[in-house]
Amino acid sequence: MGIDPRVHRCVGGASGGPPATVVRLLGSDSPRALLIASGFGAASSSCSYAAVALARSLFREGANFTAAMAFDIASINLVIEMGMILALLLGWQLTVAEFVGGPIMIVVLAVLFRLLLRAKLVRAAHQQAEKGLAGSMEGHAAMDMSVQREGSLWQRLSSRKGSPRYPTSSSWNGSPCGAISSPGY
Repeated sequence: MGIDPRVHRCVGGASGGPPATVVRLLGSDSPRALLIASGFGAASSSCSYAAVALARSLFREGANFTAAMAFDIASINLVIEMGMILALLLGWQLTVAEFVGGPIMIVVLAVLFRLLLRAKLVRAAHQQAEKGLAGSMEGHAAMDMSVQREGSLWQRLSSRKGSPRYPTSSSWNGSPCGAISSPGY
């Protein structure tokens, strides 16, 4: 099993770094390793599906579980491009909150994991990661989101089934977001 190409590029692949680089840089839950993991995460994609897959790959290649989770949080919450979009669309206050809250979440996670996470649970997580099964986050990316109904977009939106204002027993799942259907779940 070789290192995932995305992880390889992220942790030294451009310079030809071996997979041992992952273990050397992210092999513990020290503040330095968490800072490096957060830096790699902030420099990576802001897509949560990709972040989960990359964090799992890092963990499989020998990164510490806490460092892999710090990477995951940073790659979703500390991405510069997303900060620019947040600032443009929602204001600088939310951007500041995102970039202050992200490191706080990582610190809280590290402290809680150090206090509560046991080696037995980490071993079980590693065994699960080694199976290579898609987790629930990756499963959402494969959902078929195509429209299966007849009629124009306006007809579908204005119909009783297409409006979240009129949930039907087949489309309402109790979600606070309204009529959300999840095929296959």
